[in-house]
Amino acid sequence: MPLYVALAALEMAVARRRGATAYGSYGLADTVGNLSAGLGEVVIGLFIGPLLIALYDWAFVRLALFHWPTGPMWTLASWLAAFLLADLGYYLYHRVGHRCAALWAIHGVHHQSERFNLTIALRHPWFSDFYAPIFYAPLPLLGIPPEQFFIAITLISFYALTIHSRLFERPSLGIFVTPRTHILHHARNPRYIGKNLGAMFTIWDRLFGTHVEP
Repeated sequence: MPLYVALAALEMAVARRRGATAYGSYGLADTVGNLSAGLGEVVIGLFIGPLLIALYDWAFVRLALFHWPTGPMWTLASWLAAFLLADLGYYLYHRVGHRCAALWAIHGVHHQSERFNLTIALRHPWFSDFYAPIFYAPLPLLGIPPEQFFIAITLISFYALTIHSRLFERPSLGIFVTPRTHILHHARNPRYIGKNLGAMFTIWDRLFGTHVEP
């Protein structure tokens, strides 16, 4: 949380220096709303989080179809699989959140802000953790160790934070989500609605036909 606050403060400073429309626009009411939504998710997560961790551990020990062999190359492969499968799980969770009306009623909170800045990334739906684990269930079954999954999903979540600010614009290299493409996901133009759903990689959007360029 201190890191998030420091990055938001940096974005505000750059916005004042270079121009709010290009580098993030902040409003008091909007920012308080974003942070309040994030705080609510954190509070609920304090109760449901340990249960989800225990459930993942149980599934990995009891239900895994196989375990990855030891060795540097296999370890690297399992880490790569953890990142790709976790990002795929997020893509599917995100896509269903846009397509299913009942889940959109939960996820839609994330899209209510009219300003594009880092605090949007903290505007999490309070009840998403109650159904999101369904989309990550294959990972323990495929032998992804708990520490690899939780490190991967943590880094993916932090990456997803940075795509909510033009301050962190960078090249996509053809595979990574960037602020330039993710801002379209928050747009209201019909051609952009329900597009660019990935958190870290664009490969799932490209593969399943939901990728769009400005």
